Amino acid sequence: MEKPTEKQAMVLDYIISYLATNRYPPTIAEINKRFGWSSNNAAAGHLYGLRRKGFIAWRPGDARTIQVLDTASGGLSSSERPTGGPDVV
Repeated sequence: MEKPTEKQAMVLDYIISYLATNRYPPTIAEINKRFGWSSNNAAAGHLYGLRRKGFIAWRPGDARTIQVLDTASGGLSSSERPTGGPDVV
């Protein structure tokens, strides 16, 4: 599996920490605020990179659906998989 970049790793750590604290994932706006980015494209670019590398998944078009994948076992268990169309990783 391809490793995340330094910034992707920081975003992933933030998502994991946010999930542990709040029991739901952050929005793109919350990720931007945390890192001081003014454009949604900054967070989105890192999220797409993390998804492409197999670290996260989400349901397109729905808010707060980011899920951290269990990379050690190759993905989420069937009960944890997001429901949605073919765009879901």
